[in-house]
Amino acid sequence: LELPFDDDDPAAFGFRAMLCVCFQAGFHKSEVAIPDDAAFGRDRLCRSALRWYIGGSFYPALTPELRRKLKPGDAAVLTPPPSKNDPFGVIFGGIPIYLPY
Repeated sequence: LELPFDDDDPAAFGFRAMLCVCFQAGFHKSEVAIPDDAAFGRDRLCRSALRWYIGGSFYPALTPELRRKLKPGDAAVLTPPPSKNDPFGVIFGGIPIYLPY
């Protein structure tokens, strides 16, 4: 994905990461971004929805030490928020999305 952003800019790096996650996981913009006039709610993706599967164990955060241990077979694991087509999270909400390393 080529975008006219400087990858040294943290905002540009974060935006590019958000796009990659949306493409891989099938998220809609409304699930990962909040308009200025909207309140944050349970229908948005939040930090607590992200876990890491590294070396056969789950971790709530990626520490520098864990980052150095990443290898094929490890993954970022997202639990999706409720969505327009699953407002109560009973169909897709309990199914984690594995984004492989």
